[in-house]
Amino acid sequence: MSYLKDIPQYIKRRLEINQAQRIFHGRGHAYEGLKHVTIDWLAPVILITLFEPESELAIKALADELLVLLPECQSIQLQHRYQLAGPIDVIAGDAISELVINEAGLSYKISLGKARNTGLFLDMQNGRSWVQAQSKNLRVLNLFSFLIPVDFQWQRLRVVLSLF
Repeated sequence: MSYLKDIPQYIKRRLEINQAQRIFHGRGHAYEGLKHVTIDWLAPVILITLFEPESELAIKALADELLVLLPECQSIQLQHRYQLAGPIDVIAGDAISELVINEAGLSYKISLGKARNTGLFLDMQNGRSWVQAQSKNLRVLNLFSFLIPVDFQWQRLRVVLSLF
């Protein structure tokens, strides 16, 4: 039995359409049967990431529901993270692989399908906001790899020193 059909009820109805955001995070084990699913809005792309396989029927039904929730969507893509290379399939709409997304008023160029990760971890959005708020006029030593995009947004403020 697939729990993918339950996801639309957990997605808030008023999304910030122009902002990149995680619209569903099952990895926190808060939703029964959905610990293997994340869904990101990378305008105009919905990226569904599966860490375990799901049936094609359940995925198609979820995609249809997501298109109703986000009519601005031009592409729904599915990443199979349970497979070694984490391949991405286009399951609805256009094949969009290069895009510029916005988060908190800053732009990021990302590529879909070239690597396992886009480089921008949307589940760390609150962490980036917190660090930015706490570090006004301070220098920041970034030792946490999930905050790498902080470097991009704060280089213009000249406050980040990163060690990778």
